[in-house]
Amino acid sequence: MKICQKKPSWFWRTFLRGKLDLLSPELLVYEVGNTLWKSVKKEFIGLDEALEKFSYFLELENSFDNPQS
Repeated sequence: MKICQKKPSWFWRTFLRGKLDLLSPELLVYEVGNTLWKSVKKEFIGLDEALEKFSYFLELENSFDNPQS
């Protein structure tokens, strides 16, 4: 197995420049939603913040390729 030496910030910058496609399984949307829900339930963040973050994520998620499609 080859280990990638790139830092996470490199992937993010490259993605934002449109030079990298990200793949995500359909399950990712549910996992992000579940994480935000748990964060609200444990009072780490408020409901408004969770909804805002999920909205941003859904906009970003539209940029991902779904390998199952």
